[in-house]
Amino acid sequence: MCIVAIRSPAEISDSLPAAYHFGSLPFEAGEDADLNRFQRDCLSCHQTGNPLTRVPRSAESWAASIERRHRYLGNFDMALRDARAELLSRGFDGKPLTVRPRFPLDEALGRVRIYEYPLEPGYRTTPS
Repeated sequence: MCIVAIRSPAEISDSLPAAYHFGSLPFEAGEDADLNRFQRDCLSCHQTGNPLTRVPRSAESWAASIERRHRYLGNFDMALRDARAELLSRGFDGKPLTVRPRFPLDEALGRVRIYEYPLEPGYRTTPS
């Protein structure tokens, strides 16, 4: 078995979970922002940011897909559909992400001792 390290920015970006790609979308800030509605309306059924959904697409291409999904929800808000299509088109532009996962470790972990004790087999008695 040959293990090859991934080094190119595109390979590293492609190896990141969908949540990293979704997190890079240019949502507006604020509690009532579209991000909250997008998560409720879209992410409850679809993983957004996976290799199939993050390919570069035009806003028109996204609009057709979003319109179909909005109809399932009974949402006919064309302005919202167009805004989401533009957001996804701008956000999933094919450029590799530069964000990298961090795995912080507490210094105390280096001093931890784990003790194991043998346990005798348990016996179960049936009620009489």
